[in-house]
Amino acid sequence: MSRSGKFKQPEPLCVSKKTISGYAEKIAKYIGYEPGDDIYEVINTLGGHIIYVHSWKEFVRHNQIDGTIVVRAPGDFDIFLASFYGMFETRFTLAHELGHYFLHSIDPNKEVLRPGEKPIFINRAKEEDKKKQRVEWEANRFAEAFLRWAYESIYNYTQGRANCWELYRG
Repeated sequence: MSRSGKFKQPEPLCVSKKTISGYAEKIAKYIGYEPGDDIYEVINTLGGHIIYVHSWKEFVRHNQIDGTIVVRAPGDFDIFLASFYGMFETRFTLAHELGHYFLHSIDPNKEVLRPGEKPIFINRAKEEDKKKQRVEWEANRFAEAFLRWAYESIYNYTQGRANCWELYRG
């Protein structure tokens, strides 16, 4: 599908970090994302597909830096992801792209929020594009809270004895 036409760059929600964090934690709990769960399986269950980009040159050519998401409809989205990043960067990027799915493909004017209602294509913001930078900031806050909920659950579960592998796997 073409990036032009029906795909739109989303508008920022312009809500607080606290609001985004609360929403991300509720989403994680609602979809049953628990410590140690496979984030790839979460994406698959939601109807997403991960497409790996295997070379830096190919990634840059498509104007992608870390990851990109294309949302076509509810339960139908692709995440383009660099295959050469480490485990932590990959998990954060996937959670960040889920942030776009849950925050920016909804119609905030509707009573029932359904991710995927607004077809979107999102890649990295240029420094001069303040609106797009805000969209990226919102997805970063979502990712932090989505992953933090799981990390804090592990920490509480082990009473502070969680090791790094437990925190980053899944």
